[in-house]
Amino acid sequence: MHGRPRLSLLWCIPPSCIPLRCIALLLACGCLSLLSCRKASDSASTSPSASSPTSGSAPASIIDTSGGIDLSKQPGARYQVTYADNVVHVSADTVKRNLVGANGDHDIYVFTATPELRNKLLPGKVVLFEGLSFKRIQAVAEDGGQLFVGTENAPLNELFKDADIRWQTPINFLEIHNRQQRLSGAKSARAKYPFLPWLSPPSVHAAEEKEEEEEGWHVKSDANFSRDKVNFQVDLTQSGDPLDATITGKGYIKNFESSLALTVSNSQVNKFDFSNKDVNGVIDFDWTVGTSGKPPELGEEKLKLPAIMSVPLYLGAMPFTLEIGEALLFHPAFSTKQQIAKGAFHVDYNGVTGLSVTRDNGGQPTQQDTSNATSESSIQTSTAFSPMAAFGIVVAVAIPRFELKTGTEEFLPPLPASLADRAATLLEKTTMGHFVKKAKEALKTEAAGTFQVVLSSTASHSGMLSLVPCQRFTLHVEGQVSVDATVLGMPKELLKTMTIFKKDIDQPIPNAKICTG
Repeated sequence: MHGRPRLSLLWCIPPSCIPLRCIALLLACGCLSLLSCRKASDSASTSPSASSPTSGSAPASIIDTSGGIDLSKQPGARYQVTYADNVVHVSADTVKRNLVGANGDHDIYVFTATPELRNKLLPGKVVLFEGLSFKRIQAVAEDGGQLFVGTENAPLNELFKDADIRWQTPINFLEIHNRQQRLSGAKSARAKYPFLPWLSPPSVHAAEEKEEEEEGWHVKSDANFSRDKVNFQVDLTQSGDPLDATITGKGYIKNFESSLALTVSNSQVNKFDFSNKDVNGVIDFDWTVGTSGKPPELGEEKLKLPAIMSVPLYLGAMPFTLEIGEALLFHPAFSTKQQIAKGAFHVDYNGVTGLSVTRDNGGQPTQQDTSNATSESSIQTSTAFSPMAAFGIVVAVAIPRFELKTGTEEFLPPLPASLADRAATLLEKTTMGHFVKKAKEALKTEAAGTFQVVLSSTASHSGMLSLVPCQRFTLHVEGQVSVDATVLGMPKELLKTMTIFKKDIDQPIPNAKICTG
């Protein structure tokens, strides 16, 4: 009689297949080795940095740094800092383990309530969430095992007592896009195949398409990345009775080089120098707006549009984000039905954009335009018609807008609306500080440094009942550089937006004194 068979796969292989058994054993060992090596590699790349807070190396971030730029690898990069006495540190590892999320305005954070965070996150303190952001704490509340932290933006001189931070890096849109695509694909692969962590998709050169509804507008944005530039297009449509509107902005931005030099001494920002070199782009902007019925009273609408690209920049414990975005201002003043206006405009620009702010000890800050940029503009087509009364319309865009922001909150997934509302309610009622929810201005930037191209176009028609029906179109193009005085801890009235190029075009139809006034 034969004994009961052994429940072993290898023992079931006949003697003639012994080489196959060896191969199976080798494959199993190889897979285990790959898994072990990969695990060790992942652990090394995500573990908290053991370096001191003043080190120039990039600590672990709650955001995977492979999706951004590690500035510590760029020649001449420096991060030498001493933090202010009122600053409390929350390590990147602690943030990773306990952060539930932040609201859309990034002024409410929700954490798992732990003794360490309860002791550190106190109203009035400036907190450095290493690898993420820094904030001033307004209020703290706790409920259901969660810690709700209401914050406001703090200036750099409240974070640093002394600092010397500088970097210069190329911005290659396609390389950054492909890294972010690989990061996103790798996360999806790890979630789907947790036992095959080495899987990651190949480079993706496809366009980034987004669609959303915003303040009654349907917004569709598209970005396509090539070797030397990013092509972008944003379409805004609003349809129905009584207003129909189509606004399109499209063009390209070529690869460029961005740099920062920041020094702080005795809790005073002495120098802030933000510059973008070899900035080169084209914008084609056109719109059609009309009324089918009697228009209601329409106020001014301001929309922040989807970003073309956001690039996290990692250096030391406090990262930056370089965001290239867009914004719209729309102000129609139609008075009756069947009024329509059309306009098409072209702008190209190139050069260096930059602004430097310096401040001697105890002195007043001074700012200097360090730009060397030019622009050409034209009105390509224009039409306005009104069967009766006069009307006017203003359509303005900021395309592109380069913003250097402190922190990388832009990459956090937003809290569910119900949790964000609950957190705000608890914080407003808390006795541990005083949290005030501040309204956000759609076109206002809170970036440390900004460069933007603003196109403001107008159309007007005197109405067909006038003695001489007049049409008039204007285009104002302005390149602007600015810094946020609040971020630098300086008086707002001393730092103004500076114009680096501008052009005005006035096109009356007919070109007669009765229409030009």
